[in-house]
Amino acid sequence: MSIELNPEQKEAVTYLGPKPLLIEAGPGSGKTRVLIERIKFLLNHGIEPSSMLIITFTKKAAHELKERLNNDNIAQSVINEMQISTIHSFCLKLLADSNINIFNIYDEKELIMFLSQHKKELGFTGEFYIPNSQLKDVVKKYDEYSLFDVDVNGLCDYIHENHPYSKEYADFVKREFRQKGKFPRKALKYDKKVKKGERNLEDDWYDAKYFKIAESYPKFLKLLKKNNLSTYDLLQKEALNYLIKNPKTQYTNILIDEFQDTDPIQIQIFEILLGEILKNKGSFTVVGDADQKIYGFRGATGDYFEYLHSRYSCKNLALNYNYRSTDDIISISNNFIKHQRSKTSQKMLKGFREINKDSFYMITSSDKRSIKVSESENIGHLIKYLVDVKGLKYSDIAVLYRSLKNDSEHLVNYLKKNNIPFQMSGLADLELKDEIQIILTLFYYIVDFTSKVPLRNSWSGKWLSLETLAESELINLSERTSDILIKKQEEYEEDAFNLFKDMYLEEFGEKTRIRSFNGIFTNPQVPDEFIEKLFDNIEKPTLELSQLENWGITDEDDLKFFEKFNLIRNQVTALPDIRQINDEEYLNEVMEVFKEQFNMESIPTILDIFYEILELCGFLENFQENVFKNIGRFSEILYEYETVVSKYDFVGLFWYLSSNLRDYESSVSKDKGVFLSTIHKSKGLEFPVVIVASIRDGALPKEFTNPLENRFKNGSAIYYTPSEYLKHKNLTLDEEEAEHQREEERILYVAITRAEDIVILSLNEIENQLPEIGQNLVENNDECLKELTLDNLDELPQIESSDVDNSGEKLDLSYTGLNDYQMCPLKYNLIYNYGFKQSDSEDISYGLIMHEIFNIINKELKDYGKMPNESEIRKIAEKSYHKEQNIIHNSEELNSIVTAVNEYYEKIGSKIKVLESEYDFNIRKDSYNLKGAIDLLYETSEGKIGILDYKNSEDGESKKWKYEKQLSTYILALKNDAKYKDIKVDEAKIYTMKDSNLIDIEINDTDSYNLNIDKAASKIENNNFKPHESAACDYCKFKFFCNK
Repeated sequence: MSIELNPEQKEAVTYLGPKPLLIEAGPGSGKTRVLIERIKFLLNHGIEPSSMLIITFTKKAAHELKERLNNDNIAQSVINEMQISTIHSFCLKLLADSNINIFNIYDEKELIMFLSQHKKELGFTGEFYIPNSQLKDVVKKYDEYSLFDVDVNGLCDYIHENHPYSKEYADFVKREFRQKGKFPRKALKYDKKVKKGERNLEDDWYDAKYFKIAESYPKFLKLLKKNNLSTYDLLQKEALNYLIKNPKTQYTNILIDEFQDTDPIQIQIFEILLGEILKNKGSFTVVGDADQKIYGFRGATGDYFEYLHSRYSCKNLALNYNYRSTDDIISISNNFIKHQRSKTSQKMLKGFREINKDSFYMITSSDKRSIKVSESENIGHLIKYLVDVKGLKYSDIAVLYRSLKNDSEHLVNYLKKNNIPFQMSGLADLELKDEIQIILTLFYYIVDFTSKVPLRNSWSGKWLSLETLAESELINLSERTSDILIKKQEEYEEDAFNLFKDMYLEEFGEKTRIRSFNGIFTNPQVPDEFIEKLFDNIEKPTLELSQLENWGITDEDDLKFFEKFNLIRNQVTALPDIRQINDEEYLNEVMEVFKEQFNMESIPTILDIFYEILELCGFLENFQENVFKNIGRFSEILYEYETVVSKYDFVGLFWYLSSNLRDYESSVSKDKGVFLSTIHKSKGLEFPVVIVASIRDGALPKEFTNPLENRFKNGSAIYYTPSEYLKHKNLTLDEEEAEHQREEERILYVAITRAEDIVILSLNEIENQLPEIGQNLVENNDECLKELTLDNLDELPQIESSDVDNSGEKLDLSYTGLNDYQMCPLKYNLIYNYGFKQSDSEDISYGLIMHEIFNIINKELKDYGKMPNESEIRKIAEKSYHKEQNIIHNSEELNSIVTAVNEYYEKIGSKIKVLESEYDFNIRKDSYNLKGAIDLLYETSEGKIGILDYKNSEDGESKKWKYEKQLSTYILALKNDAKYKDIKVDEAKIYTMKDSNLIDIEINDTDSYNLNIDKAASKIENNNFKPHESAACDYCKFKFFCNK
């Protein structure tokens, strides 16, 4: 063994028996190390790397596993042969290798964007109207239907019988549409005239949506197929259907991490793979911990450890040494959760450190209204004591919540007030950041120019105003201009509110109880049509230059700012209509407009407009790392919208953001401070001190919402699907409630087990009542869980501060990133460190298409030695071509692609032997890893070895210097590769696809280029990101950052 393992770990690593191996791995038991050592053991035992499938829960976990194997001297070529990935990446590869094409896979937020464009096809109109702000509920239901295999007809019959909507409702909606042209959303809820008995017609609206969502699911599936799309659950189902017909695969040695989080589709996939392994004497290993099964909301509802044990003759092992926590923490957590363990569980955790330290509970007593404030003050004092008196670092302390959004606000305020550094993980707060609010406000004054009705959400009365611009330190307007804008905003709000009161009295015959301008927008009892009528009768302030001058704004710099803003606004109003976006002739006409009016060579995209706004605001002059990361995160959202919906639909983008930005997280600060996190986000982490906050009924544990008694949960519609209409969900409602309570216990267990030395449970006592879950913890652990108050903090044990230092982590560098850095370090910094996105150009899109086509054909040549015929090539090209969404598809373009591919294989591709296609490499150095992929490694008929790279360009002769760098790197990579280190590369070539030209590249001195890579990596590590000036600056989207 390469490291010292305890006897349990060694038995798990070296097991070679015929039975499936089930490893229970509790918190801190060295699970990942055992997984790595078992992979190494199997390799050393002669197992073929290509037969190994290692499934991880996240992409990050797969990446870390590969890195750790690489660091343990497993060759990159060996790692490449193994399939180390998430289940979804495995499914993609399985299907791709079988020539089953899966196109773009959309996540929840991308599906919301997609559905917003297809509501009519799905039937979400008329009495079935669903606003964009509720599409998230639709996506959740579609996911449930996919994962558990819904019986659509049965469910529709159930809804029709138990939740029918009335004819009165349908007639009322149709009448409102005829008269007012819109859905009467507010009238359904608040207009007394539309009630029938005790039932509000809003209930009918709920039932109508309930039915239509279920009925529309088959249409949704057809719509995805038509648009070459899939979801992650549907991808799994496609892979499952393939395996049912074709169970035999190359994977006869399988290891699955975090097995407790398996869902119903995945277990069926794993069982098919296991069945083949049992026939062929391979190995099947699962690792996980049923006590940490906390992803029921993702469909991980079954106890599949117990399922495998009962159905197959398995070898059960447990890793019972906890290397992380003190004996007391292990005892507390074990006593708390052991009643959930099955009879077959062998878990009996014990501490490897053999250290005893008291842990504590802290009671905050208050009423419901002030409990959060009181608790936050107690936790804040505790944090200060741990640092000031006990000598800990702030980064040694974690405060974990069931919900950051609901419970952390007051602690955040306390930490800010007392200048205590902190970082947060798991809070959707991007829309609350000042820099994002400024950008959104400018977006609003661009979009609002085309609409008389203000945005109706929490933004409008709070910060979406002239005042936000006036007070922004980023824009930095003159004091006089700021005063004028604030005054005009105040006048507008006062005039609007006074008019509102008068109109309300006239309309409803009574005085309004609303007391502020903000209340007009946030009070749901004010009908939309009333607000429309109100603002038809009042002039809203805009940022038009003439109006600003009339207000008395004279500062030249400020007027230049607003002049540029109005130019950007005019560009947006000239953008193409999304309904004509696939009309090439129309787009050419729009292009002429931009040439004539704005002197622009192309139609600006949403991201182009975004960067113009950033330039206008001068963000570089006010550089802050977290600000830039949040702006980069915001650019990723805009990029997703461009990819899913349109590059030019700026107005649609704004309305999407107004409904959905609340669900996006901001960046996590790298500053070392107190770590505030949801418990789910903390899984896998550890801290010397963990404070588990807000333990109270309704918060932790959360209450079970009975879907037969409640239509909504946390503000979202439930649209309950009884289990009899879900093939893979066999829980009764009572069983669902019981499983919910068990999962809440497991969530608390996960929180407790993050602690290394001290865990402090913050119990909320309301009306002299402790939460039952907290009461049980205290009563069952009276020997090692003591009460802590602000008066006895000196009883806290002394512990050593964590010495974990991540500064020695290697730099992960891609070849593309290296090339970008050498072209311009500043551009590299913005893209790779801050996540800034650029719109995909047509050249990039066509390059991706061509690379995919060549890769598919080259792999067939390598694996089967057979050249596809013209008809087969066309089918491959069609699939790749239609997969790309960022181009206008037409038959002429497709024909030219097919012609180019055929020409390449006639001239070159059919006359060489393919050794590798898209061959991953990793140049490992002490301080960095350089990764990339070689397009083609081949052998000629004369026995010469060559490398070839495809370029979607022409006139490659002028760029030979650039290609020499790239191919030199590839040759270096092969010298560092265990599989090809002894071969000599005889030739290096570039193939330019636009002019079908093969170019010889002379490689002389790879060692000197190796030195250049070392220098570049060193500069990146030392944060040297000064811009390089070159001819490319004229076309760079980020040029304003460096004033080039």
